[in-house]
Amino acid sequence: MKIAKAKNELAQLNAKDPLPLDRARINQGAAVRRLKKAEKAALKTAAAAAAEREIASAAAHKAQAAAAEATAAREAADADQVAAEEGAALAAQASVDAQTAAENATTEKQEAEEGK
Repeated sequence: MKIAKAKNELAQLNAKDPLPLDRARINQGAAVRRLKKAEKAALKTAAAAAAEREIASAAAHKAQAAAAEATAAREAADADQVAAEEGAALAAQASVDAQTAAENATTEKQEAEEGK
């Protein structure tokens, strides 16, 4: 009886449709291919992002250097402006002193002419 039962189960298994197993194996292979394709695209995108990050980093460093240079130039211009303002003030004072000296000279000349 056991032999007949085993033969019957074997016949049922052999007669069973293998399609679900084949379908699962095919679907698994397709999933693996999709995964590899997605991984390849992700690696390519990551490489492009790294390149863009390097470019952006270089641009940021260049901008920082330009900003530092502009700041130094502005400070130099401010110092030059202060020096120019001081020079203008000294020139104005010298002009006032020259006018005073000219007026004193004119007065002394007139007094000298009157005293003759």
